[in-house]
Formats: sequence, C-alpha cells, structure tokens
Amino acid sequence: MGHNILDYPRSPLKERLKGFIYRGWDHYLAAGSRAREYLLSLRIPSESITICGNPVDSHFWENAVDRTEQTSAQRNFLFVERPVWQKNVRALLEAYRDYRRLGGSFNLALAGFEASDFENEALPFDQPGVRLLGCLPEKRLVEAYGQAGCLVLPSLVEPWGLVVNEAMHTGLPAIVSSVCGCVPELLQNRRSGLIVDPRRTQDIPRALLEFSQLSTHQRRMMAQSAQLAVSEQTPEAWSRKAAEALQSLPGLRQSADEPARVETSTSDPDGHESVRLTP
Repeated sequence: MGHNILDYPRSPLKERLKGFIYRGWDHYLAAGSRAREYLLSLRIPSESITICGNPVDSHFWENAVDRTEQTSAQRNFLFVERPVWQKNVRALLEAYRDYRRLGGSFNLALAGFEASDFENEALPFDQPGVRLLGCLPEKRLVEAYGQAGCLVLPSLVEPWGLVVNEAMHTGLPAIVSSVCGCVPELLQNRRSGLIVDPRRTQDIPRALLEFSQLSTHQRRMMAQSAQLAVSEQTPEAWSRKAAEALQSLPGLRQSADEPARVETSTSDPDGHESVRLTP
C-alpha cells in the first residue's frame, strides 16, 4: 500500500467501496506509518497490517556518490521530479525567489523535466541561481546528486517520495513537504532534514534559508543522520518483513529450513502491490 492518509481529499463513497473491497484480503503491507493510517481509515484491522518500508536500489545509490569533506560544503539545492502539479514546482520557484531576496546564495538545480513542459504556465525559470538540468540519464543524475548539498521536495501530494530515499542513500539531507508519506520514517525535523508545510507561503523560503545558514559541520551531521534514517529502507529488509508477515498467516507457515519466496505484482487499478508467498 503506497497511499498515505494525507494524500488528498477523498470521496466518502469511493472510500467506503475501497474499504469493502480491501477488507476481503488476508494481510496488508504498508510502506510506512501514514500508509498504515490510511488502511486503518478503511477499517482494516490493525493486526492485519505490517509496515515494510518503501525501498529503492539502496546498494546502487549508497555507492553512486563519493561523499567527501568537500562535497558536504556543496552550495546547491536539487529538485528531481516529474512535471506534474502535485510536485509544486511553481511554489518552489517562487519560494526560491523569496529566498534570494532574504539574502540566500545557494543555487537551485531542477531535474526531471524541460521548461517546455510548463510552456503554458509562465514559470520563473529565468531567475538568477536557477539551472534546468532537463531529463537526466542515470549517470548524469548521479552527478547531480554529487553536486548537491540538499534535496528539496515541496509536494502537495506525495504517497511516499522515493527520490528522498535516493538522495539520503547518497548522503544528502532533504527539505521535504509535511504531506510526504516518507515522513516520519525518513524525516526528523532538523536532524535528517527540514519539514515544511507546502501550503504556507513562507515555509519553503525560510527552510531554504535556514539550511543554507548551517555550518559545513552541521550540514555534515544532518547528512549522516539522513543516511542512518534510510539505512533500513532496503529491498532485503522489505522482503524479510513481508515474508515474516505472510508466514504468520494460517496455511502459509513454513519451517525454518524451507525459506519463503515472496512474489509481487502491481495488478490492481490503483497500482498497489499485491504480494503472494509461495513455498
């Protein structure tokens, strides 16, 4: 289950229908505590829910960027996302303009889209300090992470925010929207990053300014806390928790010398993962 309780306003009728359908399943795997809260809102029994996390290829991203004393001092914010309204690109650009007016000097790099994707919205891409990186292949995305000092994700709707996992695995702290599903698993305010309310006009520029005013040592400590926070978000940890949860179900218990095999698919209309344990 990837949705979280703060995603967006929902139709009561649709939610009742969802609850009726979902309550027919044996067990539920939630990405985090907010996904668990959403399942509880559908009247799913708490004992039928297991929080498994929401990992990326942690081994790749942990080794993708060589973090040194020098890279902890990088003076660049990085935004990596798709060009959709939920990612709140306009608010980020306006917040960055305010941040510069407040005396901030960090640059802002944006990746994952081209300016032409917003040609009908007249977004302020041409302001000082803003650099459009476009849609990057994996090698150049790794370079972008290596040149950044902090990830920024001010989404209005964000079931989790896997880009936060990637950034933290590479050693980046993050400024993240309070509605993101990865809060609180990955974000502890002023420890692994900063949490902002994306609907409060001054929250984002203030957070940008607060981060940029930290000393290099403080940013390094925050980056270490971010790596620690994301260290349990691995495919191995997810598989272990999923197998343990499913093995507890009647008819699926296996002996210790017969390890379980977990199979996943995304076959339902909302793109949720269904999980099956096979002997």
